[in-house]
Amino acid sequence: MLSLNNYNRAQTLRVCYIPDSRSTYQDHGYTFDGQYMAGSGAAKLLNTDNFGNKGIVIKQVELVPLKDIPISPATISKANCGAVFVGMFYNPQSPEVINISELRTIRDWSLQKEENLAVICESHAAVWGYERMDSESRMSTATADGEKTKIFDGPFGKVSRFVQGGHAIGWLKGGAPVVLSKNEQGNPSMVYDHVTGDIILGDVDILTSLGGISPGKSINNENDILFANIWAYAIDLTKKPLSQGKVKISFRVFDKATLAKIITPVVITDKAVMSSELMSDSSGVTSVLLSPNQIYRFQIRAAGYGDYFSEKYVSDTLSGIFDFGLTPKVEIEEKTERKVIAEKIEDRVINKPAVLNNLFFEQSQFNILPASFGELDSLAERLKSEPNLKIELRGHTDKIGPADKNLILSLDRVKAVKQYLIRKGIDQSRIRTKGFGDTKRVYLGQDQELRTRNRRVEIVFVE
Repeated sequence: MLSLNNYNRAQTLRVCYIPDSRSTYQDHGYTFDGQYMAGSGAAKLLNTDNFGNKGIVIKQVELVPLKDIPISPATISKANCGAVFVGMFYNPQSPEVINISELRTIRDWSLQKEENLAVICESHAAVWGYERMDSESRMSTATADGEKTKIFDGPFGKVSRFVQGGHAIGWLKGGAPVVLSKNEQGNPSMVYDHVTGDIILGDVDILTSLGGISPGKSINNENDILFANIWAYAIDLTKKPLSQGKVKISFRVFDKATLAKIITPVVITDKAVMSSELMSDSSGVTSVLLSPNQIYRFQIRAAGYGDYFSEKYVSDTLSGIFDFGLTPKVEIEEKTERKVIAEKIEDRVINKPAVLNNLFFEQSQFNILPASFGELDSLAERLKSEPNLKIELRGHTDKIGPADKNLILSLDRVKAVKQYLIRKGIDQSRIRTKGFGDTKRVYLGQDQELRTRNRRVEIVFVE
């Protein structure tokens, strides 16, 4: 459960932001001194009737531009930031107006102390493990988790619904979210990041005049209330309960044959099946804060290499570096071909494919939800009672989305089931996995409920 509700008697909150002068796109203005925020959101923060000695929140807000380029740890330290806001800086010809190393600096700063908060918008959230997607949904609604926080029920009032605006209306995919609000299609529009404790928005226009923030200093509508509550929450210096007692672990990814370092995403999943994605660092060693005394799953996929899965126990006294050596695909394909030939000779299918009906995943993700554990535990017990029995897990998706991504998703889901069974004591040699994507749909019509039958994992017993 989030703990975003205790307000401390802090002094002035210095909200640091990237100034509008760094934007080179013709439609700039998505930050505190830009045309879509200076006369609306920023004016409300600086209004002492809202934040001040006699305001609704008895703390003052000071807006501080981060003018030094590039942004570095020294930049943030010199500015004495209490929170950092990254709006939207986009240029079709130069998408890295704010470069990746600067965003990593902000993320690392956020992880250093419990009271450090970053509010990150749109595609800049990629460093936090999120992909920004487009939609046509303009209305968002608070989730049950969102309603428990001061963001949606805070000192400036209660918010149940708010408007997203602008041309391309964003939502968030991936990451390690506690979802605070969803759009009309059920996709996350605002999340609390499980790893850093930061607030991530799928669309900066939730906070701009294009999205519904009223002009002037006063609080007039639900978007205004939401905006003010977010920064009231930033003054709450207990905003990161999930990072208390964490340990820093490091890892490196390299070519198993040549030992050359590999820069690629690494997905880290904890025992609650919450995932975060980090990019292995160009320096060769990447670090992250994790809760101690539990097992984490590391999944790595890099072009030209086989998929890599590893489970590591992280203790409260852990030190050193995890080494993840990836095997080139040529070597894997040779081994796989020999293995398939052997399996064709020795394995005999003894039943028709059966669907695991009580197996549930997060939408468009491979994270297994707790409601699935009962059926998977029963399957593990059967395999233990019949030690000569083997299984083949077959993953399928519906037609929504690109075929290549559907194929990857179907593979990821059956591999997640395999890893669960291995953790329950089943030897991995007894479990085969296949992904078919959307190529073997059982229903080809347009009925939404019937189309869910296509999203399934099948099991075939072999001996």
